Amino acid sequence: PPSRESVPGSNDMLLLGKRTPTLLLLVLMAAVISASVAKESCEFYFGSDAGTNSTGAGAVAITVMDPDVTEGFPYGANTFIHRSGPDSQCISPGPPQGCHRYYKATYDYEKCAEISACGLTTGAITGLAGSMDTQGLFDRGTGVLVSCRDCLLSVRIFCYGAPSSDPVRCDCPGTIPSGGQARSCEEWTAWENMH
Repeated sequence: PPSRESVPGSNDMLLLGKRTPTLLLLVLMAAVISASVAKESCEFYFGSDAGTNSTGAGAVAITVMDPDVTEGFPYGANTFIHRSGPDSQCISPGPPQGCHRYYKATYDYEKCAEISACGLTTGAITGLAGSMDTQGLFDRGTGVLVSCRDCLLSVRIFCYGAPSSDPVRCDCPGTIPSGGQARSCEEWTAWENMH
């Protein structure tokens, strides 16, 4: 196929030394995630309740998102949805590089049902798991589904790094790494590159 000329400042990215359209990179990332069938379950990485589908009295709804796609913190600029409430897929992490933050938000199912804009109880957002958040539905700083923030119970952050086929825990950015001292972004990147 003919090559596409890249316009400086476009949404192309360098991949294997060549400019690659962002869409192609996202397709490659989806292939990596699809190939993750053999790795541990979503519940292994995000807790035993991450895949819960219970509804009604006392039930909770769970979302999981990664705001560090694809390069990891602090370079990732896209958000991938791993879980979008009851009856949705729950996709294990697949970080291709860097340390990624995975926000697991837990919501009160009954309270969410009272909020008409919150799609957690209606099934309106069930199909979003496994896709990029192109509409800004999730707050990238807190991991909360914006339309459901009034029924939020808690947020927990899990951090994993490459390899995507067998993710390993990494120190969450913004926390104190193993050395016991706070680090700047530059120090964090240098520390991460050494590990």
